[in-house]
Amino acid sequence: MYPSRPSRTRTRFSELARRQIPLQREGDKLIAVDPHHRLSPALDGAIRQHRTALVAALEPVSAAVAPLRVAMAQVPVATELEPLLDQVQAAYEQGALTQEEAEGLALAARDRARLIPATIEEMPLSLFAGSGLVLQVRSRVLDEVVLWAADNAQLPAENTKVVYRATELKEVVGMPAAQLQRLHLVKKDLDGEVLSVREVTSQPSRIY
Repeated sequence: MYPSRPSRTRTRFSELARRQIPLQREGDKLIAVDPHHRLSPALDGAIRQHRTALVAALEPVSAAVAPLRVAMAQVPVATELEPLLDQVQAAYEQGALTQEEAEGLALAARDRARLIPATIEEMPLSLFAGSGLVLQVRSRVLDEVVLWAADNAQLPAENTKVVYRATELKEVVGMPAAQLQRLHLVKKDLDGEVLSVREVTSQPSRIY
């Protein structure tokens, strides 16, 4: 929550709040926490123009707050918030955060958890595709451990498991078990990638 402030800055704070861009003061620094790039050029110019008034209206915050807020805003699934909350607790115990800041970050984590899937398994493929995540999966159909990877994920250099990118997973969803097993063997032998899957009819070709 923003503190009381001069009326000439109220519009700026309201617009920042609407865009979910926290404005923080660290010493003489004014920081707009904007991990989703919602800060328009016009608003950026207004902040620069009214910087002195904005700094005067804000209470200083601990240096640990901004990076934790950015990290929370970027986690793709709720389970990844737990390590960040552990960091908040540790920072509070070490005196790097005030009680009010720690409580504010805990509330921010709770709000973030409401907006994102609880686990990677619950994430829609469209969201998983750009998440950068890698998930190790034991497949009952293939009787093998494979990797599900986002299209933009970096794979471990030492990986020896068969990898299915999100784009490939979209092609094999709902595929009959026998067909998936055959495709997997081909993919494994050739170290290939599934580009598209077409249903092949068992009927011979007919020439008229």
